[in-house]
Amino acid sequence: MSPLILGLLPLTVPGTLAALSQGIGTAGMAVALIAIGLGYGLGGRGRTWRRVVIGVFSALAAVALVAFTPVISEGRISFTDPRGAWAGTLALGSILALGLATSIPFRPVLPLSRSAGVPPTMSTDPSPSSARSND
Repeated sequence: MSPLILGLLPLTVPGTLAALSQGIGTAGMAVALIAIGLGYGLGGRGRTWRRVVIGVFSALAAVALVAFTPVISEGRISFTDPRGAWAGTLALGSILALGLATSIPFRPVLPLSRSAGVPPTMSTDPSPSSARSND
């Protein structure tokens, strides 16, 4: 849930709540919620059908957010020019990267095995091979 802080932190600036009524500042919260949805969908824990539905909905929302970039920018950015195409690619890549990073807490926990390089625990009685002699 920490990506949600990325969307909520700008709300602490004085005068921001008045701007929210005009739709300014809501994209940050949308990006955070989309990333959390992508992370849950890619995570691997939970019911499969729920992860698929949330993941597909979040992916469609990410594409829609990028597709509406020319509308949001009031025509200053167009996907037909190189700058606009780069802006769209960068926006979609950033949302997907944040979604992959957000999937880490949703991944299943696997037990460690001895073959993974974890040293065995010390037993209470030392074995004769590990005891030093005082000769």
